[in-house]
Amino acid sequence: MNKTIDLAELQKDIEHVVEEVATTKVSYVLTRNDKPSAVMISYEDYIKMLSREEVITRFNEAWAKIGERNARYSEEEVAADLELATQEIRARRARNS
Repeated sequence: MNKTIDLAELQKDIEHVVEEVATTKVSYVLTRNDKPSAVMISYEDYIKMLSREEVITRFNEAWAKIGERNARYSEEEVAADLELATQEIRARRARNS
């Protein structure tokens, strides 16, 4: 759940807001002149966010490598390989049923 608080209001009640963020995991959108300027989240949520960013970065790097390695193949060749792989998987499933 997000709450919104103006920076002037935050300055008056910062201890309570920080305690709320830390204990209840509520996040605050900090505004200045009625425009969002920052977000306050719990440290735990911040660590989770960093972990997700790392996973996304690693996925994008792997995807780029796959793209580089497969750049020399035509769409028809890729489609044919996918069709062959699909047939092999279906045949294995049929044998295991």
